Amino acid sequence: MFIKKDIWEKFIENYNKLFREYDGFGDSLRELIDDIDICVDKIKEEASDKVYVITNNAIFDDEIDYHVYGVATSKPEAQKLFDYAVKDAKCDSDFDNINPVNVTDGIRIDEDNWQYVQTDNCFELYLNGEYNSNNFCIELLEFDIDHNKVLDREI
Repeated sequence: MFIKKDIWEKFIENYNKLFREYDGFGDSLRELIDDIDICVDKIKEEASDKVYVITNNAIFDDEIDYHVYGVATSKPEAQKLFDYAVKDAKCDSDFDNINPVNVTDGIRIDEDNWQYVQTDNCFELYLNGEYNSNNFCIELLEFDIDHNKVLDREI
């Protein structure tokens, strides 16, 4: 969730005005204000200056396909999306048919076999010796949010 800084500041200003009158309110309104206070604290705790993008890039027989698998504003949520994307790729019947070898730990393969490397933020599957023609990559990318930047067009 993105909240513009000026809107957030206006909300906090109005909330603080309301909170100053707290003692004059009845029990039910105080309960409501306490619930809002808990929500505000949770938003502040989870605030981030980062956005996470999970991409999927494939080259098969020299044909390129690139798309965004998902976007998240929290690292744990992004990690869940990334893990799901990798699991989904490994459950594909094509993955079983090519019998890829896990070379994450530096195992070397000299013959033309499919192999894959998997880290916390990258899953890469490629045909040994044909990396530029046949590979598949799911990546978790992290970007800083520039609060002062204004978009020059909508996407």
